[in-house]
Amino acid sequence: MAERKKPRKPAKPKKPSKGRGGLGRWFDEKWVDIKTGKPCGRSKGEKRDYPACRPSKRVSSKTPKTTKEMSPAEKARFKREKTGSKKISYQHRRRKPKGKS
Repeated sequence: MAERKKPRKPAKPKKPSKGRGGLGRWFDEKWVDIKTGKPCGRSKGEKRDYPACRPSKRVSSKTPKTTKEMSPAEKARFKREKTGSKKISYQHRRRKPKGKS
């Protein structure tokens, strides 16, 4: 009996290499706690306050407002909200430059 060859599967199209989304983008943005300056997150047994995290590095146009782009007043309000008992608003949007539409 002759050996049969398996039918060849069509090649999968390659994804474009530019730009990363999702969790990869999150790690590229280098999120930090604006209260302490430490990397975002904490271990289960750690006894420090709940972190108030923002990205420190802009990776794409979808990156939220970075720590450098926030004013001291915005940072203070954000820290205060994170330690309070009310729901937090994450609507930190960058302003569009004037003159561009």
